[in-house]
Amino acid sequence: MTVPSVTFDNCSFENGEISMTGPDLYTIGGLVGYILSTTGDVTFSSCEIGSLNISGGSKTKFIGGLTGSIEALSNNISISECTSNATMTTDNADASIGFLAGAGYPVAKITIDNCNDVSGNRYKAIGNMN
Repeated sequence: MTVPSVTFDNCSFENGEISMTGPDLYTIGGLVGYILSTTGDVTFSSCEIGSLNISGGSKTKFIGGLTGSIEALSNNISISECTSNATMTTDNADASIGFLAGAGYPVAKITIDNCNDVSGNRYKAIGNMN
């Protein structure tokens, strides 16, 4: 998804399974695989990922409960009041996994406020944050 800016508010994914493999697969997320915001902020507010199993093959680089990878070229990423109960696995030992996002690449800043990983797997909030 490439957008000027995007807001996810009161989104949820209740229960299910996402299993993806393939030669070009790169990112997997519970709500969206990849977000690129070209001019504005990216905001997740009050989003909940229920019991979700996400699995990827050997080409998977980033896996996240909300989004596989999130990038705001010149603005902010804000994630607040979000909960993830996702269990994530991949065949790629070098993949980055996070209960909110597999990777975050902002030019400005990332703010995470009052979010919880309830899966019991103790993932970092954002697996690879640059």
